Amino acid sequence: MEGLKRLVLEAGNKKGGALLNVIYRLMINSSDKALHDLFEFVLEKASVPYITILKKWIFEGKLEDPFEEFVVKENFEFKKECPENVKG
Repeated sequence: MEGLKRLVLEAGNKKGGALLNVIYRLMINSSDKALHDLFEFVLEKASVPYITILKKWIFEGKLEDPFEEFVVKENFEFKKECPENVKG
């Protein structure tokens, strides 16, 4: 239980990649095999939403991040169309 308490305290209000980094750091620094395995399991499950966002962004060019957890943010002030004076 002490390991989970540490995770909660260190995670704080972090989300996305910052949260995954906390879990990973705790996992690699754990000398207790059971605790290491627990952090590995948590990291695997916690990575799923982030990896889903990443794949959709890379392979489909879509950024669907309703909780703003991803490292990239969409800027709605810029138009997606190519300017007329740029050829390509």
